[in-house]
Amino acid sequence: MYAGLEEVFESANGGSTWVTASPYWNYTLACESTTAGCPNTTHPDQHAMMITDGKIVIGNDGGVYSRPLSDTQQYGDWTDLNATLRSWQYYDARAGRLPGAGTAVWGGLQDNGTSLVTSRSSQMVEPAGGDGFDVIVDPQNANNMVGEYTDGTMYSSTDGGHSFSDTVSPTCAAQATAGLTPRPDCDPAARFVTPLVPDQGSKDVWVTGGQYVWVTADGWNTSCTDSACSWKAVYNTGAGHAVTALSSARGGGGGRPHGRPGWLHLRRHARPGSLADRLLAPVWVSPGGPAAGRHPGPAPARPLPGNLTRAATPRLMNALRGFSAGT
Repeated sequence: MYAGLEEVFESANGGSTWVTASPYWNYTLACESTTAGCPNTTHPDQHAMMITDGKIVIGNDGGVYSRPLSDTQQYGDWTDLNATLRSWQYYDARAGRLPGAGTAVWGGLQDNGTSLVTSRSSQMVEPAGGDGFDVIVDPQNANNMVGEYTDGTMYSSTDGGHSFSDTVSPTCAAQATAGLTPRPDCDPAARFVTPLVPDQGSKDVWVTGGQYVWVTADGWNTSCTDSACSWKAVYNTGAGHAVTALSSARGGGGGRPHGRPGWLHLRRHARPGSLADRLLAPVWVSPGGPAAGRHPGPAPARPLPGNLTRAATPRLMNALRGFSAGT
């Protein structure tokens, strides 16, 4: 019997006892400090398993691995089957020009950090590890980028990922991760996957969200430390709510139709023509007109104004709101 969580567990006696066939990582194991190192293992976070040709084959965030059914040892003897596979799982990817000539593409990968591939190299690299989510890239200079770890933990670079600043985020979890004492006004409700987007009209205007919708206009000078923070909270979705998708146009100006300032809050209802009664992942607005946004999903798309956010609540309520960056 085999069971997959972050690890892979194996039982050879019908579940009476189990061994860890593949640990979450090797750092805490005694073999890690030996000259020989630890036996070959797998990537963590298991998604699929099958038994075929006398082997257990697993699929996870790192690809595909196998080991013989006859092997019941703890830790190891796994074969990496990924040499010719292209199995990365991207949350986001953006591109920009490189100084001089060429193009660079940055992307956030499921549990494989932030990747970088350029037209100057045939080899993709991983300048930052761990979980990778949304990215922001300067379209005129792709050495300028922002990547993201869990709970809105951002890191920015202006030299193509050779060095990073990690005091960038307004979320409490991110500030603690960076070794700061979280600010009294930090965001307490960033989700594991926190939305982070650039404004479509200004590369220096960024938007993110947890319980609050946050905006910075400082671009790659954005920072958030104990003493000062570039981010401004422009809307509070309320305790127990968390933003799950964002889109921004016109430099964060926008607002509601017909020039009315403030926020537009659309609530879902179980009736025809309303938002679907399930979580919607992305939202998007066009910078073209005052009512040019769309929400994807099985329900008919409807026009949405200005700049948008979608928030999840314990009742799975969607909120689509427009904001003014000056408020």
